[in-house]
Amino acid sequence: CGHRQFPAYNIYQRSDMAAEDVATSRSNLVRIQIAERCFGGQGSVLVQPGRILLGEGILKKVCRKDLSPRKILLFNDILVLGHVVKDRKKYTKQMIFYLSELGIQPMADSESIQFAFQVLSPKKSFVLVALSSNERDLWVSHLKKACALSTTVPTEHAPVWVPDKSATVCMCCSKTRFTTLIRKHHCRACGHIVCGPCSRNKHLLPRQSDKPLRVCDPCFTSLSGNAPPLRDESRARLDSIRSTLSMDSDELDEETDGVLVPEPPVFYAPEDSQ
Repeated sequence: CGHRQFPAYNIYQRSDMAAEDVATSRSNLVRIQIAERCFGGQGSVLVQPGRILLGEGILKKVCRKDLSPRKILLFNDILVLGHVVKDRKKYTKQMIFYLSELGIQPMADSESIQFAFQVLSPKKSFVLVALSSNERDLWVSHLKKACALSTTVPTEHAPVWVPDKSATVCMCCSKTRFTTLIRKHHCRACGHIVCGPCSRNKHLLPRQSDKPLRVCDPCFTSLSGNAPPLRDESRARLDSIRSTLSMDSDELDEETDGVLVPEPPVFYAPEDSQ
């Protein structure tokens, strides 16, 4: 791509005046405008005073059923994710995370997943997967450096959901076995996979939503101050019917335009922003 990487992370140590020069440079503005146009009218305005695009690339996100490619745009104040329809042409379902609220946690390699790291945020936490350990370490290093630029806001992060393939029985009662008719549900408080009867309750989790969210019985008891679970059976049955007919957003991923060609991430050195 013609852009040099900067292992010394010079951009993160520049003065406010120098950072302003980079933010207003033509190359930086052009890169951000290109990314903004790729989202069309579906995303937020990305060109903002003082904003610098530090790097970009494609990683795979661990979704409920499979791995799905995501465009990753790392700025000096936000992290942006988008569904890849065609790289550098069209992205959809823009998601924005403020660096001041993020936590970055590398994961140890296992038989089930390799080269992965967790992105933790108040509203949604998830796992991203790179093509190699070097690429993962590069992303983690840049993300941590970028997050260090922002004033850290003490916050409680949302849990990372357990992938569907990781559980064949309810992680709450350990009795219900999931089938095509018995659907899996995720507790929004702990991220575990549970059955319908073990997750009939909802509780307000302000960091994630302004509406009550589905939680498992142990989490409901804990969140309610050890009060016994209170259930509205008719509402539980209605919720069960609705959940059977609905799908999570990650299950509605758009198909990509052909096969994505793996390519290393690009991180922009100060000298590239002229």
